[in-house]
Amino acid sequence: MQIELDSRDRTILRILQKDGRITNSDLAEKVHLSPSACLRRVRQLEESGLIRGYVMMLDERIAGFPGTAFVFVTLDQQGPRLAGELREGRAGPARDPRMPSARRRA
Repeated sequence: MQIELDSRDRTILRILQKDGRITNSDLAEKVHLSPSACLRRVRQLEESGLIRGYVMMLDERIAGFPGTAFVFVTLDQQGPRLAGELREGRAGPARDPRMPSARRRA
């Protein structure tokens, strides 16, 4: 689905990409809109799906996660008990607090 964006919408998106925590009043001031008009545009961008969400960026070095590793593990056996434990994070790499995420591939 193609969404029609004008220059203000593009400016709003550019500002939100740099600072997703900016207040609506500060954003409105930067794009020369009233706070209510700015909020209406942001909500339309969210509802259209163009803005899917807002995230926090973790400084991995400060958090003690000095790098990224992709590890592939092959299992000898795959019983229902082990599969359930892996899925629920009770077994495997998800139990390690130094590992913020783990994915399972079929």
